[in-house]
Amino acid sequence: MALVGLALADSVAGLNPLVIVPSILRLFGPYAAAVSLAAILVLVQFVGGRFADALSIPVVSSLAVHLLSLYLLVVTARILGVTYYLHREELAWFNPGSNIDY
Repeated sequence: MALVGLALADSVAGLNPLVIVPSILRLFGPYAAAVSLAAILVLVQFVGGRFADALSIPVVSSLAVHLLSLYLLVVTARILGVTYYLHREELAWFNPGSNIDY
């Protein structure tokens, strides 16, 4: 959520924990899905790096692991963006009546 807040606010004010933590708690299910995908990304990088070292073609296997990691990172960002888009009224980050000051 901090990355989404930072990207949307276009300033460091998007990293305000008084905004981010309640937003995570409001959208715990979709946010947990995005975090689990990020955990899978870390697992793919770790296991893929070990697997790439074991293969006899170092450049191709390493490139494949990095491309797969980049793809999963893009999918994670997309899931976070869609989560914000679908729940923007519930989050109320940029509503005129909200007490959030960006």
